[in-house]
Amino acid sequence: MKWDKMTIEEICRDITSGGTPSRKVPEYFGGSIPWVKTTEIKYSRIYDTSEHITELGLQKSSAKLIPANSVLIAMYGDGGTAGRCSINKVPVTTNQACCNLIIDKEVADYEFVYYYMQNQYATLVSLKSGGGQQNLNGKTIREMEIILPPLPLQHRIASILSGYDDLIENNLRRIKLLEDAAMCEYKMLIDKDGKEYEIGELVKWVKGKKPKDISQEQLDGYLPYLVFDTIEGNAVTYAHTEKVPFSSIHDVLMCMDGARSGVVFRGMEGVLGSTFATLKLEESALTEYVYQFLHTNLEYIVQGNVGAAIPHANKEYINSMKISVPADEELEEYNLKVRPLVILTANLKAQNAQLRKARDILLPKLMSGEIDVEVDISTSTIIKIPSSETMAAEEEAMYSKSPKAGIANR
Repeated sequence: MKWDKMTIEEICRDITSGGTPSRKVPEYFGGSIPWVKTTEIKYSRIYDTSEHITELGLQKSSAKLIPANSVLIAMYGDGGTAGRCSINKVPVTTNQACCNLIIDKEVADYEFVYYYMQNQYATLVSLKSGGGQQNLNGKTIREMEIILPPLPLQHRIASILSGYDDLIENNLRRIKLLEDAAMCEYKMLIDKDGKEYEIGELVKWVKGKKPKDISQEQLDGYLPYLVFDTIEGNAVTYAHTEKVPFSSIHDVLMCMDGARSGVVFRGMEGVLGSTFATLKLEESALTEYVYQFLHTNLEYIVQGNVGAAIPHANKEYINSMKISVPADEELEEYNLKVRPLVILTANLKAQNAQLRKARDILLPKLMSGEIDVEVDISTSTIIKIPSSETMAAEEEAMYSKSPKAGIANR
């Protein structure tokens, strides 16, 4: 079956960048219209944004309303930002650093184009130009070629890949509900009296470092290398025998350097990247409680960050934070309620990692025509997704090993 070569411009009804309303006019921001920045473009479906503009801001700037189901490409941005793409599932506006492809549905399937551009990330990076910070530009993207199969085949390929992302999104919604439930339990517990400690009395800090070698052959069975890409779902495994700092599921993981210094995570096992540290608790029964304490006090932690150009979390400042630890029996009751939520969350995150891996294996093969999509392909042919019964059994087994509370009375 013949696949046609076309330019990006030929498959779009319109290609446009966005704009930024003047921040000197408060009335331009805080409205109901989502406004996308390049940092929010990260191979995802966009339903909402961190900032919104008003109708007045839209009218008084070069921002444009981009219809739902367009493909947004980041043109500017340090690190791996420029070249990434997303799909907006609701109408949005964007800043000027985004190139927005409004796809002609009579020619191309917008999801097929999205996955094609995702697979072409290396090509997009090679097209960047400029001085200090190399960027893409609209003309380069317009002239970029795309290989398109007939439209029905595009729909079929897109449906296979989007099936994985549908499962991932569903898991993310479940994770959010579980995390909200755990937070509610924490808020009920902090209203009770407890014994006061400094964080430094309860934790031992272990700073990560960059291993001398990360294997380019990513083999199953190796531990994740914990950097932000891993945490955001793009797992990198570590296949070197060098002794390196390690995080267990009973540690609290904190970002120490960069824009997200002070942000904490939990229940993640792997080799620590150089921008992270684990806060190993002397009593693992305190893991969830201390995690929630630090998570809810992020604003206070950030106030203590040091460094001008690059912020760094201040260990001494965090160690001096006062925390009220509940009595043993109250902490044990809290863990009885929260530990199953945390374990199920970890299982869902692990399932998402499997789904992403399977999708990413399929992506280049589908885009090259290597796989005959007339053959039935489903997620079950690539990976075995655990059933809810299996996950419940795993939760039961893991919870039976959970340590009891035993800190407040020592």
